[in-house]
Amino acid sequence: MQNQFVIYRYKKNDDPANAEIFLDPNTFSKDGTTSLSTLSFSENGEIAAYAISEGGSDWRKVIIMSADSKEQIGDTLVDIKFSGISWKANDGFFYSSYDKPKGSELSAKTDQHKLYYHKLGTKQNEDQLIFGGTQEEKHRYVGGIVTDDNNYLLIEASNSTSGNKLFIKDLTKSGGKLVTVLATKAAIQGLWITQAANFF
Repeated sequence: MQNQFVIYRYKKNDDPANAEIFLDPNTFSKDGTTSLSTLSFSENGEIAAYAISEGGSDWRKVIIMSADSKEQIGDTLVDIKFSGISWKANDGFFYSSYDKPKGSELSAKTDQHKLYYHKLGTKQNEDQLIFGGTQEEKHRYVGGIVTDDNNYLLIEASNSTSGNKLFIKDLTKSGGKLVTVLATKAAIQGLWITQAANFF
């Protein structure tokens, strides 16, 4: 009868009955209305970043913590919306958000999604804007995923729930240019990972 589900962990080859609580969202707020929306680990598993929603809001906060001690590391990232968390090795992660709207957060229009990179140990206002900062890059939804080898960033951009564009950025080169893989707005959902693989 809990308000939120609980995340447990146990050691490899150990009995799951010995699992310990890793994150209990029921402790995030007294009334149980703060939920866990996203949980992602650095490549070495030492750092966890998780997003919370307060009172059912689409706006999220991202908290970074040591997976071992479960103590918070650095500042909490705020004003994040419609975003995943994609790590680049153990250095930092990519996330998406909009500029904070003027007026009500619940009703004000947000239509230019932006992709940022947050490096561990830095302030959120120092985060690097990767995509979405210009009129040409204006899309309602933007997301970024790092490839398993940490060499490339795949960026998906769309203006609705059907059809998207796909871009790729070489992360091994300083100032690597953004390369267009698919520029169409046609309904290509479900195919863009395959297309990106062919690009390599």
